[in-house]
Amino acid sequence: MRDPKLVIDTAIAVERLVGALDVQQRRRACFAFDEDEHRRDWHYIPRARPGLCLADLRPEQQKVVFDLLRTGTTTTSFATACLVMALEDVLDDHEGGRGPRRGKQRPWGRHRAEYHVAMFGEPGDHAWGWRVEGHHVSVNVTIVGGQTDIAVTPQFLGANPTTLEGAYRLLAPEQDLALALVEAMTTGERKHAIVSDVAPDDILTTNAPRLDASALPNADEGIAVDDLTGEPRAIADALLDHYARRVPEAVDATGVRFVFAGEPQPARPHYYRIQGARLLIEYDNTQDGANHVHTVVRDPANDFGDDLLRRHRAEHHHAG
Repeated sequence: MRDPKLVIDTAIAVERLVGALDVQQRRRACFAFDEDEHRRDWHYIPRARPGLCLADLRPEQQKVVFDLLRTGTTTTSFATACLVMALEDVLDDHEGGRGPRRGKQRPWGRHRAEYHVAMFGEPGDHAWGWRVEGHHVSVNVTIVGGQTDIAVTPQFLGANPTTLEGAYRLLAPEQDLALALVEAMTTGERKHAIVSDVAPDDILTTNAPRLDASALPNADEGIAVDDLTGEPRAIADALLDHYARRVPEAVDATGVRFVFAGEPQPARPHYYRIQGARLLIEYDNTQDGANHVHTVVRDPANDFGDDLLRRHRAEHHHAG
């Protein structure tokens, strides 16, 4: 996608962040763009990860990280990411209060500051990017061609717990719209859409660094959204629109199919995906009594800017 304003905004935010860090912090936060062992090493579980931890930054430095995060998200996904981070303290309380990490070899805990920022290359390079990531949040941004093309997937958002005391619900539209879609379908449509009575225990692609043929789920499963009419089609369009509002670029939903597994009830384990050549959305709510949601938006052709990089290299080679 070409969006000069978005690229300029994120470049300014990266430069502000680099300027706010000391030498040692920059060494921990900055990597070469071609260090794929770091750039593609994304995940949504609590673990050690490349980059600089918010817990090791002063409040004013943390604010610059959040300013950067905002440039790679929409208002909707930025607000959701902030809430997911704050939810870590709630989860910590539910698990007995392990608290934040302490010292260089500190054990992992649950804390809203347990998130990392990593930058790859520099604004103005032929390719550069950044990631903000921790438990249940991974926002990846890649810019190719200096100040022109941008990719904003994979984008992962999750929640544990997703429902608190039966009232507060995080990532609620992602569940409500999908369940309403299944409910509105005819018996024949459900036979195509529901592929199993048992949901997988996580999103199928997990943290795959590339969505090649071996990593992608079966693209022929489920029901084509274009085959839906009336109320089911309207709900499917609303679900697609909701996910489209999570990423700051247009999504290509051409030829997508809807796949559901598990029980189409809020408090029972269920999974769904929306899959096409240029869009993969996965949702899973099976863990912790179906009160633990994982969602991801990916572009099988352009995660981490792969398609942009291919075209850039082809044009550069041809020009040379």
